[in-house]
Amino acid sequence: MANSNGTQAPGSDATTDNGSTLPSGGGDFGGSEHGPASGSDATWSSGSTATTLVVPEQDGNIWRFTMGDTVAEIDTSIGASIQTFAYRGVNVLAASSWFRPSPQARWGWPPPPEVESAPFTPSLQNNVVTFIGSVNRTWGLQASKRVWADAADQTLNIEYTLTNRSSVVASWAPWEISRVHPAGLTYFPEGTAINAKTNVLGMAQLPVTTLAGVTWLNQQSAPLEPSKYIVARDGAEGWIAHVESGLVFIKSFADTLPDQLGPDEGEIQLYTEAPATADKFLEVEEEGPMVALPPGSSTSWTVHWRLRPLPSDIAVTVGNAALVQWTRGVLGFGAAVQSSR
Repeated sequence: MANSNGTQAPGSDATTDNGSTLPSGGGDFGGSEHGPASGSDATWSSGSTATTLVVPEQDGNIWRFTMGDTVAEIDTSIGASIQTFAYRGVNVLAASSWFRPSPQARWGWPPPPEVESAPFTPSLQNNVVTFIGSVNRTWGLQASKRVWADAADQTLNIEYTLTNRSSVVASWAPWEISRVHPAGLTYFPEGTAINAKTNVLGMAQLPVTTLAGVTWLNQQSAPLEPSKYIVARDGAEGWIAHVESGLVFIKSFADTLPDQLGPDEGEIQLYTEAPATADKFLEVEEEGPMVALPPGSSTSWTVHWRLRPLPSDIAVTVGNAALVQWTRGVLGFGAAVQSSR
């Protein structure tokens, strides 16, 4: 199935926006952008290295991917949302990781349940699980997810697809929301200055700090007054990370440029509520490009998840260049980062 931007879905060679060809299994930062080739067994090629895919386990509504010390669990009864992403039993998620369509201004609140929270139907082929949602009657929008796990580098890969089942052209973007604990340190490379979600429902702006091109949020250093808080920015390099309890949760994806974003949206968004009691959370969010979808067409977007123990000699402090360098190393960057901007 071809995406609306001309690229092809996992399982075949994909053509990038500049016309070059990626082999099946190629990905950002050496990751797993595309799934197993059609007709293959449980292996696929990432560059020149054959990698065995994790064999998923099903336990009722739960689908489990075990990648060495890392375990991911997806619940089909709640929007095929990710409920667990744990390293040696420590779950980095405070609540679910959801999928929504953007821009939010179109649907307001609540999100379309068929995309976010209604049951999805799973199917398994070549160790890739496809979760398919029902069609939202209001917008004629249908979501699906393809999930596979890389046993070699312990990476969970989620390909999100939005399909326009309505009779008119509609523009939508993919949006992933992961709820982590309101503690620790969150950071991402910042891109172009944008004016997004500056006053959403009277929410306050999160007190972030930008140093040497990297934006940091440390909720513990700046206690928040009772309110709802948000920040929306353009990212760079295609990643965001959250570190707490000695673990670093890294999400990587294709970099979305400012002119590809939906109105008033940000590529990177952080949302929380104060006071940060035990039932609260920090939402670590990222968005893909908004695409005009003719009736029957789709757009797909892939996010890669990694959960790694942080070396004990790297301090978890705002502005620590060693932490940023280590994160880029996990993602496969070279000594120098070549910006695509």
